[in-house]
This record gives sequence, C-alpha cells and structure tokens, in this order.
Amino acid sequence: MKWTLGQLRKLPESYDFCSVMDFTKESESIDDILAIKGVKVEGTITRKNLDSFYLSLTIDADLVLACAKTLEPVDYPMHLEIEEWHGIEEDRLEEEDYYWLEKNTLNLDEIVWSAILINKPIRVIHKDAEEILAKQGITFDGSYPDDEISNE
Repeated sequence: MKWTLGQLRKLPESYDFCSVMDFTKESESIDDILAIKGVKVEGTITRKNLDSFYLSLTIDADLVLACAKTLEPVDYPMHLEIEEWHGIEEDRLEEEDYYWLEKNTLNLDEIVWSAILINKPIRVIHKDAEEILAKQGITFDGSYPDDEISNE
C-alpha cells in the first residue's frame, strides 16, 4: 500500500485501514527466514497538518525461522506495535521518530518489512534441538563421538 502526499492530504483527519500483506518474495533473500505467512497490518494515519502524518500500526506475522543449532524450522509468531511520524517538514528532520517522505510517498510495504527485519530475533533455537543433535551423533557440547572422526 502506498499513498502519495496529495492522497494523504485528502484523507480525513484520521484514516483507519487493515490489510494482509505478502512478503514471500522479500524473504527469499534472507537466509534464516524459511517462510513468512500472511502479515496482518492494522493501522491509523492521523493528519496533523498538510505536511505531517502520524502513523500507528499493529503488525502480526507468522515467521518460520531456521534453528541456529539444527537448521530445523521454528515457528515464530511476531506482534509489533509501531508509532512514528512521516512528512516533509524540514525543521523536524532531527527528531528520532520523524521520517521524511521519500518521493512524497508513504510506502507501507517498506515500513512493515523494515519493522519485521529489525525485530526478527538474531537466532532461535528449536525446542528439541538437543534431541535432534543427539540423533545425528552430535553431543550438545558440539563434539563428535571418537569413532566417527577421520584423521585423513
């Protein structure tokens, strides 16, 4: 979803929206994201003046991430709440939560995908990681049984 500055200026003072977004293509370039199911986004855009807009989002996503120890899939539900300002007021650029409208466009896809990547855990561990590794002959300390080590 994208809104141009002209469209944003024509919105009522407060505009609510709900959408299900697909980030399958974007996730293909991220090694530890094995899958991402429909991302539900609910939000409100509040127009403060002709050049500033307050965005409040609730994002719910179901990610499937690779276990850091076994590479097995791990379901990871994600719930995010985001509040930030967007606009073209130059005197507000130094504010931490104020984002310049690039090309005079508010691109919800970019905002949501960035939030998912920033808040995705660096690593997840499968609940049965020790058991999975033991079945592969790997002890939890990372060593291998002596009879399987080759000196070649």
